[in-house]
Amino acid sequence: MTLEQYAHAVMSGTQPILDHDAFVYQFGTTDDYIKIITDWAIANNLTIIDAHKGTSTVKLSGTAGQFNSLFNIELEDGNDNGR
Repeated sequence: MTLEQYAHAVMSGTQPILDHDAFVYQFGTTDDYIKIITDWAIANNLTIIDAHKGTSTVKLSGTAGQFNSLFNIELEDGNDNGR
């Protein structure tokens, strides 16, 4: 079941609301996938700010130059009428 299917089923009353642990088990990522990302980050000299398998997120910190090089992008400052 996808997260979208689960949400529709809960809203229609055909699926009970999962407790936190069951939700993370069903829809979160695995420790192995988190490790793949954190190992890659460490190997590329990025700082791991947070890693959470329940939300499938790894927050990283590094310089704009590091991210530009690693992702083949060019981060730039932008200004739209002073914002």
